[in-house]
Amino acid sequence: MKKFSSILLVLILLLNIALRLYKIDNPVADWHSWRQADTSSVSRLYVQNGIDLFHPKYQDLSSVATGYQNPEGYRYVEFPFYNAIHATLYKVYPTFTLERWGRLLSIFFSTISAIFVFLIGRRFLGVSGGLLSSLFFAVLPFNIYFSRVILPEPMAVATITSSLWFFIRWIDGHRAEIIVSAVLFATALLLKPYTV
Repeated sequence: MKKFSSILLVLILLLNIALRLYKIDNPVADWHSWRQADTSSVSRLYVQNGIDLFHPKYQDLSSVATGYQNPEGYRYVEFPFYNAIHATLYKVYPTFTLERWGRLLSIFFSTISAIFVFLIGRRFLGVSGGLLSSLFFAVLPFNIYFSRVILPEPMAVATITSSLWFFIRWIDGHRAEIIVSAVLFATALLLKPYTV
């Protein structure tokens, strides 16, 4: 049964990836394209000027977003972990476009989330519950769209879900795992404060 459930989980994860790879080369002109373009812009400037986590900038000097003048183009929306990884991947392997790397990074984090959804579901609902939870996570259309965008949300979901899993493990008696949970929780909060 354990081998069979492992095979099913691998198939679900492959389905998760396949659904999100569909038309991965589409231009960034879909829903929330302005937000994706802004996020990608931070990564693009990291590629050009180097990574500075404490002074992220983007290619918008207007006051439209905040109502304040922004002549330096600072972008203080979320801590730029996602952008740093995004820019690094592009610099190390520039065969893919920056936009494709952004989508692939989000797909990677979506797959990590699907694994932890399975683990949490298995812990509370048994193997069948874990597999169904992961399957629903993988195939819900809204989730498919929002876990392949050039945004930090998929990374935030992955870090908060994995933090929850390690917190559950700590409650179950694995004492050292509270540290892993805390680090992942802090990362999730820096990415998106609403993960609390």
